[in-house]
Amino acid sequence: MKYAVLLAQIRSDHCHLFRAYRHLIDSTRDATCQVCGEAANTMEHWLLDCPALSLTRTEIFGRHDLNLDVVATSPKQVMALAVRTLVH
Repeated sequence: MKYAVLLAQIRSDHCHLFRAYRHLIDSTRDATCQVCGEAANTMEHWLLDCPALSLTRTEIFGRHDLNLDVVATSPKQVMALAVRTLVH
């Protein structure tokens, strides 16, 4: 059940695990990706663009040319990426 909630939060980009979302709630918080330090830590950055997660995304999805459709079409892989990179 907890993964269903997390998946819904990821899909909406309103997930406390993304620094950009926490920054929306509290503007004193840093929105920068803690993994690469290159961009705001949003769902799109995490899922598609973060260079530090490129290898992990390729391992999980079997390809590197992802688009946002995978949030709907590949929920198991999205959750696998979340478990490996977001949930600590």
